[in-house]
Amino acid sequence: MTAAENAAEAMRALAHATRTFEDPADTYWTLGNILAITSRFIQVLEQVADAHRAQIDRAHDDDGRRTAGRAFGLSAATNLHQAALALGDGYRRLDEASRTSGRIAWYADVPARRTLVPRAVNDAKVVPLTGGGRPEPQPPYVEPGL
Repeated sequence: MTAAENAAEAMRALAHATRTFEDPADTYWTLGNILAITSRFIQVLEQVADAHRAQIDRAHDDDGRRTAGRAFGLSAATNLHQAALALGDGYRRLDEASRTSGRIAWYADVPARRTLVPRAVNDAKVVPLTGGGRPEPQPPYVEPGL
């Protein structure tokens, strides 16, 4: 089995393993590994593009035409380079996601969600917006019991 086949199989296993997370904190470590994979994938794409360019003199089409083969080789190299650039944009977004994910504190017990209710302040009257005017100031929202 080639290295590319092994990588494809490993990604299949990762896709299967990440269908659910028992501990959401594991998402942070998963993102870190995906960043490493993405970085290496970009490198592989550039190296395959370089291989197309480096061996361009050997390229022919199925009918033995050198000019067509060179055009196909250069097109493949260009598209591989463009894919690597696009993946670089994805890498930067993944990196930001990883950094922000790392700031999340995951709690085992989720506290009950608090509901906010309006409380009138100084008997302020709320006037609904009509006729395209500006809305009147709304009373502040406070937690029940305050």
